[in-house]
Amino acid sequence: MSATVRVTRGVVVITPDQKRLTAHRGMPAVRTRLEEAAAQGKKAVAVDFSDVEYVDSAMMGILIDAFKGIHRNGGRLCVFGACEAVHEVLKSTVLDDLIEIASDEDAAIKALKGK
Repeated sequence: MSATVRVTRGVVVITPDQKRLTAHRGMPAVRTRLEEAAAQGKKAVAVDFSDVEYVDSAMMGILIDAFKGIHRNGGRLCVFGACEAVHEVLKSTVLDDLIEIASDEDAAIKALKGK
C-alpha cells in the first residue's frame, strides 16, 4: 500500500492507492506523504480523493495534523475529488472550515495558488 506523490504547477499532489482509507489500509502511506510535505516546508499540498470511497475518523485526524504542520509553514492544504460520502464526513467534522475542499485537481490548484 502506498500513495503517489507528484508536483503539478507547484502543488504537491498526494494520491492514495486504496479506495478505503482506514487505520490499517492506505492511511499510513497518506500520513507519511503529508508529514514529508510538511517537513519539507511545502506551501501548497493537495490530496486526491477521486478514487476514495471511504475514510474513517482516523483519516480526519491525519488531515488535521497535516493542516497544522503545513499551515505552520505558511502553507495550505486542499482535498479534491471527494465522493459525496467522503465529502459529508469532511463537512460533518467541520474540516471544511480548515481545509480547502475542491471538486477537481484544477480547482484545487487554483484554490491553493490563489488564482
